[in-house]
Amino acid sequence: MSLLVATTTNDVTLRALSALDLVRSLFRRFGIHARPSRAGVITRQLISQMGGLQGCRVFKIEGVRALIARHKPDQHFDRSRACKIIGDFDEAEQRMRFEPYHDLFIAPRSTRRKLQPQDALNQLLKQRVFRVGLELHCPSCDLPFWQSLDDVKVEVVCIYCGTSFDVTMQLRDRNWVYRRSGLFGRDDQQQGGIPVAVTLQQLDTEFSPEGMLYTTCLELAPTDSGVVNACETDFAALTTGMSYERPWCPQLVIGECKSNRGQITKSDVEHLQRVADALPAKRVSVFLVFAKTGAFSHEEINLCAGAQGRWRHASFSSRRMNWSRTTSWTGTRTRAVACARQDWRGSLS
Repeated sequence: MSLLVATTTNDVTLRALSALDLVRSLFRRFGIHARPSRAGVITRQLISQMGGLQGCRVFKIEGVRALIARHKPDQHFDRSRACKIIGDFDEAEQRMRFEPYHDLFIAPRSTRRKLQPQDALNQLLKQRVFRVGLELHCPSCDLPFWQSLDDVKVEVVCIYCGTSFDVTMQLRDRNWVYRRSGLFGRDDQQQGGIPVAVTLQQLDTEFSPEGMLYTTCLELAPTDSGVVNACETDFAALTTGMSYERPWCPQLVIGECKSNRGQITKSDVEHLQRVADALPAKRVSVFLVFAKTGAFSHEEINLCAGAQGRWRHASFSSRRMNWSRTTSWTGTRTRAVACARQDWRGSLS
């Protein structure tokens, strides 16, 4: 890069565009108006609460997602129950089925020590996904209620009847119990942010040699010419590196992310396909990613494969964007849509 400045200039300040501004400018250049959706704002804050994309590794654990999904914001649970859900405890065999995650790193630890369910719970507590408190019993109305640790005093007020009572005698046989907090205390499944965060974390890992800029959920609409239908993309990521027959092009990844209960529909695929077609292939290499935290149905795989278009014969590589145009992920397992389904827990990077 070269700059022409006056001979009297002592210094020059250059400021980079934010990832959001850059992605919006790119879409605008080709007739698409993009703006952050409410789900995008929530997902961005979720990633921030976890300490960044790599902090979202803990959500790869199926039991972690189950623990969050099974408990409403006003429900609490103790450590024993939490570890059993995270560890997928088998009541019949009386053992944890946590082996697929033993080699997953969610925080620094010795390479000789395997990951345990309590490690995942501790990480969630560290990132304040859950708050700690006590279950107290009101002697007046005879109802139990949860009290945050920050609010526990010698005398507390019952949230149901308003009676003040001394909790001292109740502390001797009480275990700590936990509730969802922060964004995870919302009763809206975080607007589907967990599957998006896990997908972006895996992309960030795959693209670490080249680097990646990303933005979360965007609402897309045509600026004037109607090149696309009004729709959403769950994320947009920009990266560089080798691309199929166009190594000089910036690479844009857009995608649809679903939970294990979600369903990728025909309209999801068609909308993203139109967005990809609206960006000239000679200017931008566009790739579509469909991701789930559960298994794809055969119908979903066929729908995703239909978005291949004229890139049908491109190759696939897990490390660089030498992908076919459409890539389908089950949880964190990257694969071409034509491949047989695989257990997502095989990929822990």
